[in-house]
Parts: sequence; C-alpha cells; structure tokens
Amino acid sequence: MNEDESTINGKANKVASGKFTKEMYDYLVFNIYIYRSYGYVAIEKYEHALEDLRRAKKISPHSIDRATVYNKWLSRGILKMDTEEYLMASKYFGKASMRFPENKDSFCLNAISIVRSYSYSMASQFIDDQVKRDKVE
Repeated sequence: MNEDESTINGKANKVASGKFTKEMYDYLVFNIYIYRSYGYVAIEKYEHALEDLRRAKKISPHSIDRATVYNKWLSRGILKMDTEEYLMASKYFGKASMRFPENKDSFCLNAISIVRSYSYSMASQFIDDQVKRDKVE
C-alpha cells in the first residue's frame, strides 16, 4: 500500500475518483459516524451520539479510540441523570474517571450524580415528614 492509500486525503481522493475498495468505504463511513457523534455530544444530543457510536462499532468494532470511549461513557451517564437514574449515572462517570483520570469532567459529573442521588432519596423522607406535621396541626 503506498502513502496515498494510507492517508485520509489519499483515501478521500480515491473515493472521489471512484477508485476505492469496500475497506476504504467502511473506513470513511466509520469516521463519519465517529465525528458526527462528537458533534452530537457538543450540542447535547446524547441519544444521537450513542446511536452513531453503535453504528460505527458495527462497522469496525476494534477501531474505537479512547476519546470515543470517554464520550460514550459520559453520554450514557448524562442520559441516566436525565431519567433520574443517578446510581447508574455514577457508575458510568466512575468508569470514565478511572480510565481517564486526566479528564476532570467525569469527576465533576460523578459528584453531581451522587449529590442528586442523595437529595432524591431524601426528598421522600422530607415530604413524608411534612405530611405528618400537616396532619398533626
């Protein structure tokens, strides 16, 4: 394989000229899904981001890079927080924190999910206490 076939521009030129293989086509489609998923994360459309990551993984399961794995775990955690599944969110943020300790976002999101989980679990207790006080008065 010469240099033109191994670079992104070389592969793109072959695709544009119609001289490409299925492997090159899959490579380009894989990258389209990966980069589009990054865009979805940036605009907070996490469901779409995860769907694109699933599609990319079907094309090339062993080509997912570290940044993509990190975005996948953050997206899953944020979606769990949106549905008030704080312990599951904490699980995903914890995975991201352990695997990528240099990225502080996952630590912050994990702390937020833990606080929300505690607040959410305590809310019913406070509501019950208020109902009991109202009955006494």
